[in-house]
Order: sequence, then structure tokens, then C-alpha cells
Amino acid sequence: MAGDSIQFATVRGTYEYVVDSTEIVDPEDTQVMESRARPELTLITCYPFYFVGAAPKRFIVHAQLSSDERRIQAQREVQAR
Repeated sequence: MAGDSIQFATVRGTYEYVVDSTEIVDPEDTQVMESRARPELTLITCYPFYFVGAAPKRFIVHAQLSSDERRIQAQREVQAR
């Protein structure tokens, strides 16, 4: 749901993303994976959720790096220089 946060852990650290939007699309609708030129996370899963087998749709979650994480990331880049 829009406004929800997602924490994503990597070997470099844990990052927080905030959900922008969700949508339901056809499996052939691949433009949902195209970059929107900003730090983002796109989650894709089969839909409907209860469906067993090759589901007819895809549920997409679009999230962007939280403003706090962008600030921290910028500070790290400055310190690395």
C-alpha cells in the first residue's frame, strides 16, 4: 500500500524504500520494469495471490529510496571522496 516501508538488506547495509504505488498488469506488460531514473525498487509477483499454476496477471509494487536513505547515501559518497 502506498506509504508503506520496505527494508532491503544487502552486504553493504540495510536500505529503506517507501511504496509509491501498486498495479496489476498482464505478464507481457514489461515496461513496469523500466527504470524511472531514480533509486527505486520494483517487486513483481503472480496475481491473483491464491492462484496455483501459471497466474494470469502480475502484481507490481513500485517503491523509491526513502528521503532519509538518500541523505545517508549522499553523505557516504562525500566521505568516500
